[in-house]
Amino acid sequence: DLVIAQIDAMLDQTATPRDRLLGIGVALQGIVNADTGRHLWSPALSITDVNLARPIRQRFGVDVVMANDAVAVALSLVAAEPALAQGLSATIMVGHGVGMGVVVDGEPRWGADAGSEIGHVKLAPDGPQCRCGQRGCIEAHLADYALYRDARTFLDLPPAASQQPSEAQMALLRERALGGDPRLEQLFRQAGRALAEAVAATISVLRPHHVILAGPGLQAFEMMRHAY
Repeated sequence: DLVIAQIDAMLDQTATPRDRLLGIGVALQGIVNADTGRHLWSPALSITDVNLARPIRQRFGVDVVMANDAVAVALSLVAAEPALAQGLSATIMVGHGVGMGVVVDGEPRWGADAGSEIGHVKLAPDGPQCRCGQRGCIEAHLADYALYRDARTFLDLPPAASQQPSEAQMALLRERALGGDPRLEQLFRQAGRALAEAVAATISVLRPHHVILAGPGLQAFEMMRHAY
């Protein structure tokens, strides 16, 4: 119901007639079945194994395509910049989590349904807790929820809904870090090193022609740059 309401609101805001609607694409973190439109698991949702495409298709009467969000972003970047469609492009998404979409000659490869789980490459077996249940993943040092969680151990910050901070909460965290708090500066340095490891692993394994960094987490890149 929430997704349908958001689509309705977007159509109203853009004054798009319903009969002009050709199709709907849904990008979702985690694992989706692109063929059936079922969402199997997502860190963004509390429900699992649900057909999200069917009710949206019934409501709007058009085809609904679902994809992992990192794959969708990778495809959109390649479509916007033709040079990226030559050879292998790896787009690393940083924000809610850390994922990767791989596109070869303009077509998605290696996990069109789930993307590449670059965020769950381990940096240290005894590192911070990751949302996947393991410890020491790249994501556990770099994703929004990890940065906000760790910052709350030494700062008085409001709790995040379902452990996922909002854009406003992350903006506040960046503002506090820019204010010169050395503990936050150290937190973003660790994030920069984790991002560097994600890029290094991608280059070592895939030998891509292009590596693209994307996502809302990159709004803090200037604080990560030196360590990166």
